[in-house]
Amino acid sequence: MVEKRVRVQNATVAALALETQLNAVVARGLTPEQKATAAGVSEFLDRANAAAYGTAPKPWALVRWWRGTLVDQAHQNLHAARALMVDLLDTTELEAEVPRTLARIQSAPHREDPRQIDRDKLAALPPAKLRVVLRRSIEDGYAAADRQHERLRSLRNIVLLSALLIAVLVG
Repeated sequence: MVEKRVRVQNATVAALALETQLNAVVARGLTPEQKATAAGVSEFLDRANAAAYGTAPKPWALVRWWRGTLVDQAHQNLHAARALMVDLLDTTELEAEVPRTLARIQSAPHREDPRQIDRDKLAALPPAKLRVVLRRSIEDGYAAADRQHERLRSLRNIVLLSALLIAVLVG
């Protein structure tokens, strides 16, 4: 039960941090396209909070635990919100996002993955192109991490089922 509380807290704190960043960006003023993106970010954050607190979706407790439904939903929504936030950042904030994104994508995909990005190439990109490359890189990095968590959960489930089967057969 403690693990669930920690995950809920992690997801809600991350959502609050993103919401605060979103509010600061909105206060600066947005273009019509950015307003639409901000609305999408806000919706993803609402969904992340709903999943973290278990209000939506509402699977059965065992199914929720076995599949990690709520944790996955919360984090997938947070990841989508964080990727979309790139479209709302000013140039300075955009440049500050580069090291964080590089660290994420270098830890997730294989080193030979063609999606690996060189820091110097990123620095040379104009802001409009940098924004697109960063957004896609954030999405790819989070997708790889999500797949890794799914594989880990599947391994846990296999080990638990195997232990249960052995206990039934031996017991």
